[in-house]
Amino acid sequence: MWQFVQGSTFQVVGQFQLCGAPIDMTNWSITAQIHDATGKTLISNLSTSWIDSTTGTLQLNASSTSAWPVGKARIDVSARDPSGNQYVSMADYFRVIDTPLPV
Repeated sequence: MWQFVQGSTFQVVGQFQLCGAPIDMTNWSITAQIHDATGKTLISNLSTSWIDSTTGTLQLNASSTSAWPVGKARIDVSARDPSGNQYVSMADYFRVIDTPLPV
């Protein structure tokens, strides 16, 4: 499980795939959120941007993370194709850790 330091700028690059294969996601919309490990409590909405929509490569960002709770969290991503069909990713879990530095 990867770790993220509370208070740091959150920036993650990934690839949305269907059935394990990258697809052209031109004109698709993406939404992403951080939840607690159970998926029931919203921690943050993320901003999303395509790095390369033809391969499904995207970037997720959050600038204000100082209030994120320490502990296990998850990223949830939802994609909607031009026809309106929705696809939800498997959750990607990570751990938010505390820092002794001022944030």
